[in-house]
Amino acid sequence: MLAALAAVAGGASACGSSPGGGPGDPAGAAPASAPVYLEVTLRPDGRQAADLRRLAGTVLGTGDPAAQVVAWLDEAGRPEGVSFSRDVEPWLGAKGAIALLDTSRGGARGGGGGDTQAVAILASTDDAEAAAALRKIAGAGAREVEYRGVPVRQRGDDVAAAVHDGRVLVGSGAGVRASIDALEGDSLADTDRLRQGRDAVAGEGIGFGLVDPRALFRRATAAGGGATPLLAPLAEALPELVALRLSTERDALALDAVAVGGRATAGALSGAGAADAVAALPGDAWLGLGVADLGGTFGAVLETVGGKGLGGLGVAQLEAAVRQATGLSLREDVLAWMGDGALYGVGDGDRGPSGGLVVQSKDAEQSARVVRLLGPLLRSFGQADVTELDGPGIDAGWRVARGDAPPLLLAAGGDRVVVATSRDALRAGLSTGGARLGDDDAFRGAAAQLGGGLRPSLWLDIPAMVRGAGDRIPGDPRVRRALEALGPLVGGAKPDGDDTRARMRLAIG
Repeated sequence: MLAALAAVAGGASACGSSPGGGPGDPAGAAPASAPVYLEVTLRPDGRQAADLRRLAGTVLGTGDPAAQVVAWLDEAGRPEGVSFSRDVEPWLGAKGAIALLDTSRGGARGGGGGDTQAVAILASTDDAEAAAALRKIAGAGAREVEYRGVPVRQRGDDVAAAVHDGRVLVGSGAGVRASIDALEGDSLADTDRLRQGRDAVAGEGIGFGLVDPRALFRRATAAGGGATPLLAPLAEALPELVALRLSTERDALALDAVAVGGRATAGALSGAGAADAVAALPGDAWLGLGVADLGGTFGAVLETVGGKGLGGLGVAQLEAAVRQATGLSLREDVLAWMGDGALYGVGDGDRGPSGGLVVQSKDAEQSARVVRLLGPLLRSFGQADVTELDGPGIDAGWRVARGDAPPLLLAAGGDRVVVATSRDALRAGLSTGGARLGDDDAFRGAAAQLGGGLRPSLWLDIPAMVRGAGDRIPGDPRVRRALEALGPLVGGAKPDGDDTRARMRLAIG
């Protein structure tokens, strides 16, 4: 309850328009090693506040969205005698944030074994009032402990809260303790990477974020057991840092991002081929995510990690293993024919959604040969039912089924190779005729709003998804009304020296 109220409180206050106060910079309470830091302005002013109020009103279906959200919060807290307007709003400062802790190196005291540890940080204009509110919200079931001289209200180690030096800290026990450590020592606010991130996405906005993709990758692969040493060097192919800025427009939310370094992977989304691949998708595709030059991207990743080796297995040894298992050269027989690609989604109504991955082939004969060889190889593993696939437009193909999971369809046809989750999606991916997404009016209109010379390499047609979902949308009319207020989501990226700049825009209303 405590963490939920804190998170929703920030969203409610963001609908306000009065300037906020309080000296508590949330980054000062975030550990310096935090791999994810997301910050929001709780009390925006000027144009950003006016735009946000209008957008929130459209989604919520009311002329006073702030009052509506506060009323919902007060209603939710009434059984426990908690009122947002009485117990939270008086002390809530100008900014709030959420920080994910780096537990891979034991950075969170009391955290363990890669468990997710996080803390929400809210600026406080009155620490005494905030502490009184937390005692009330936490209730009689919470016990009070002390950490570095700071009182902490805690329920087990799952939820804890404290007030210290103009910040309200809510999260896991380890998260709150790490936040207190940051206030007493090294914090994110003192780092060059925070200053670098803020400079990279400077401008008006209601939100800021900082993400360390390499740390997140290492964290994710830490659960891989024996595979961890093999995968760890791949982190070097990712950007060092991604900075984010969330801003409002009159009829949209916009997210600007800058990825520092990592051209081996970021270039896959910023190359012209990524946008070309999305524009070439079927005209009724509701999802498209383009990737430029898949073969070149994989090759660049191999080059990036080649000097380090993959957990003692050099790239040359990896290529030898692939040749022994398949008789194919990884670079010359597989990567060489891979051109631009795109993930896509199609279908709606009674048949439901489906999708796949389509890859343009630079050598149709070679790509078909590779697909033909994959069937016997998959059979040799003995873990799946592999049957030959044929039909119009298919030069070589396989149906791969395992247990109760939906089968995957793999086919080469002409200058395309497609992996799909249904026959309809396979046909759509292989088709070279018919309407293309790049000619669709809704797509073109959304693309024109991106600005900055960007072309869409990301497309999500939310209105089409809502229409297709029909009665599958939850019965609460507020949910449908909110979804129906959303327009398409479109995004694009382009190189900027060694970095990559990207933008996503969600139309509203």
